[in-house]
Formats: sequence, C-alpha cells, structure tokens
Amino acid sequence: MRDQIRFDGWTLLRSTGELVRGDLRTRLQGQPLQVLEELLAYPGELVSREQLIARLWPHGVIVDFDTALNSAVRRLRTALDDHAEHPRYIETLPRRGYRFIGRLEPALAEDAGNANAQVASPGPRDAAPMPVPLAPPPLHSIGLPAARRAWPAAAAVAVGALVVLAAWVANRANEAGSAIGPTGTVTVSADARERYERGRFFFDRRGPGDTARALALFEESLRTDPRFAAAWAGIASVRWIDTMEGRLARTEGLTLTRTAAEHALELDPSNAEALLRLANYHRAAGDPNAGEQLMRRAAVVAPDHPLLLAFRAGNAASEGRYEEAIDLQRQALRQTPLATPARHNLAILLYLAGRYDEARAELAQLDAISRAGDPPEVVIGQSLLLTGNHAGALEFAGALPAGVTRAQLEALAYFALGRRTEADEALRQLVAQAMPALSYRVAEVYAFRGDNDAAFHWLQRSAAANDAAIQCVVTECWPADWVPTLPLLRSLHSDPRWPAMRTALVSPSGNADRT
Repeated sequence: MRDQIRFDGWTLLRSTGELVRGDLRTRLQGQPLQVLEELLAYPGELVSREQLIARLWPHGVIVDFDTALNSAVRRLRTALDDHAEHPRYIETLPRRGYRFIGRLEPALAEDAGNANAQVASPGPRDAAPMPVPLAPPPLHSIGLPAARRAWPAAAAVAVGALVVLAAWVANRANEAGSAIGPTGTVTVSADARERYERGRFFFDRRGPGDTARALALFEESLRTDPRFAAAWAGIASVRWIDTMEGRLARTEGLTLTRTAAEHALELDPSNAEALLRLANYHRAAGDPNAGEQLMRRAAVVAPDHPLLLAFRAGNAASEGRYEEAIDLQRQALRQTPLATPARHNLAILLYLAGRYDEARAELAQLDAISRAGDPPEVVIGQSLLLTGNHAGALEFAGALPAGVTRAQLEALAYFALGRRTEADEALRQLVAQAMPALSYRVAEVYAFRGDNDAAFHWLQRSAAANDAAIQCVVTECWPADWVPTLPLLRSLHSDPRWPAMRTALVSPSGNADRT
C-alpha cells in the first residue's frame, strides 16, 4: 500500500498519520490510523472485529477489547465526519465487523486488489486472511496512555488493578519510542519514556507529595530528551493542579502552566493534554473564548481523550446535566481505571445527581484501589445526612479531624437531630475556620436551616472570592462552577434572588478543574 492514499477528497499520509482535505489537516492517533489502514487494505470487504483486534493488540494485553475497538472506530469516524447511522466511509456489520464503502482512487484500488490476491485463498472470504503487512504507525504523544482500559466490574478490585496495570505497562513497552514534532516523527529515548511513565503514575495516583514526584520525573525525562512533548504536557498538568490546590501562587502557577503547555505544542501541535491545559490557562486568565477554541482543537485530534471527557463532564455538571456528566466521566474512567481523580470525580458527580449510595460505593472502590489520597469526606457525610441517616452523619463527623468539614457536618447533623445548642456551636466554629472561598459551606448550613437571607449573605461572600483561584484542600472545596448545583443549596432555587446569585457564583475563569 502506498504512503499517500486518496479517497473521496481525503488524502491519508501514512508516514505521519495525517488526514488532509483542503485546508483541514487532522493527525490520527495510532489505533484509529491502524483501523483505517486495515479497512483500506480490503475496500468493500468485511474486516472482522477479530482481525482488527489482532492488528491493534497483537500481544493480547488489553482487557476489554470490544470497548477499546469501539472507541478507536468512533474516533476514526469523528476525524472523517462520518456517522454510523448514515455512513459514507465506514459501514458497521453488526457483531461481525466493518467495511470501507468510500471511493478509492483507481491506482489504490488496484494496489489493494493485488495485495489481497497475494494473501487470500480462492473462493469466498469467509474467514479473515492475514492482513497485508503495513508499517507501524507513529506513536502520538497525547499525555495519557490510550492503553489503560476498563476491567470487568465483576472482578475483584485488587486483582483488576494489577491486571490493568500489567496491561498498560506491557502495551507501553511494545510501542515504538516516538513522538510527533513539527517536521514529523522523532525518536524519544527509552530512558526519557521510562521516567515519563513513572511520573504519570504519581500524577494519576495524586496522593500527598505525588505531584512533586511527578514533576521531578517529568523534568528528568526532559533532561534526557528535551524533544519529548508529552513530558512538557505532564509538567503543565502538574503546574495547573498545584495552582488549583494552593501549592503555587495563582499568577506564578498560571504562568508556569502556560509556558509548559506552549513548549509541548511547539513540539507536537496535536498534543491533546497540552491543548487542554492551555485552555485551562486562558479560562483562568479571563479569556473563555480562547479556552473554548483550544478545547475544540483537542476534540478534533483526540475526541476520546480522558482529560477532554472529564472537562466535558464538568461542564455538563455545572449546567445541571448530571446523567450526561456521569456518562462522560465513566468513559474517562474506563480509559484510566487506576487514576484516583477520575474515580473521585465520578463519586462527586453521582453525589450531585442525588445517587448517594452509588457515590459512597465509588468512594469505597477508590479506597480499595489507592489509599494514597484523602477521601472526600464532605461527600460521604452529606450523603448520609441527605438520605436521612442523621445519627450516622454525626458519628462520621465525630471521627474526622478538626476542620471545616467536621464543623459543617456537625452543624448540619445536630440541627437535623434537634440539638440546637450544639448545632449553633458547630456553626460558630465553621464560621471561624472558613476562608472566603469556602463561604458557601456556611451558606449550605443556613439553607438547610431555612434561613435564606443568611444563606444569600454567605453566598455573596463566596462569589466575591471567585476572582481568585480556589486554593484550599481539595477534599474541602468544590470547583466554583459547581457551587450552584450543590444539593444543600437547591432549596434556594425558588427564591427570586437566585438567578442573579447563580451568575455571580460562576467563576469567570470557568470550571476550576482538578483532574
């Protein structure tokens, strides 16, 4: 098969993995590229799912092949602007496979026919023959490994974690050490990649001190090979999270985030993680339009990237579309099953949707997979309260260390139990400890008490703090855009003051992502 393949106005450049049509140029990731090459090798014929799986994962290291293949085909269709219901290029043959139905240029059609004649046995092609050998596609450094897939829910959590981790490591070891630069594919050293992957592990685990460990390893990776765009994108992610969680001052942290993301994009303009971190920067800097444009670029080059899915989930949640948000976050989690922020965020979304038991179940799985980070006590305690288990909420609060979350849960639980004196004392402690960005935690208590005037007073204080990044312990505060959706504030939604307050609460910097 030739390096340049033309069909219906498209040109596939196999050496760079790019699809070109007029002024549109899209770089395919490894798996969608391999799917397209396999389909083009057998135009008009069934290419079975088994044949595609054998091509994409020759070493059999992916746990959930079907989900991973569906994702690869979906990404390919997005790049081609094709639709499963009314296909122009890729026809689905249910439970069997796919067929390329586009119009190839005659020279390519002849080449493909000759190639098929060499490998296919005479007569009808009932069983898939060995595919035509093709050069392996370049590895696209998009930040998070595409090979992290979901483990079946019925498996034990600990065993599942080990199998998925082994699959990820094995698959990464079998990939070519390459990255995409402005002039094409460049080699990335094995040492640089090994340090990067170790840094990725710590960043995904996100326990105390893990972002510092990740940063050090990403920097070591770049000292080994400064052309490694994915390592620069990893640094951008670390800088953003450290800014959101208060380990970096806002101005310094945003500048460092932007600088690292821009370095990554100079080396690889299609790096989705870098595009999304630069989107974070622009939204936090007060330019949401620039952030939206960067998110759209990321959606073109990597529509199923877990960070993009998490962004979309956060946006859906901030608009009250909880079921959509949960579905998007589950998609992200299937790709990064060991990333604690992904499961943490899923638990929070289930909580916001009122699915309190499911939220606590996800948190239990999170604790089983990794005990590195702090659990979101506010979700556990408030979900007990909101399901009527007031005594359980109070007992849970009593086991927590002194702080904002304990004070708030005690103020709520004591009030629900009719113990007004103790409730007032806990509320006094909450007011004394809550920094301005956490004023909404006080408002939640007053809303629960039915004191709307006091609730709006404290929400106004919270809104006034939104011009600065929320910088507090991640288990004690929410992204600013999510505050209006909190269950304990929903009693305020019928108040005529609510629409203006909701507008004031939504930070101009957009969703304070901590993914």
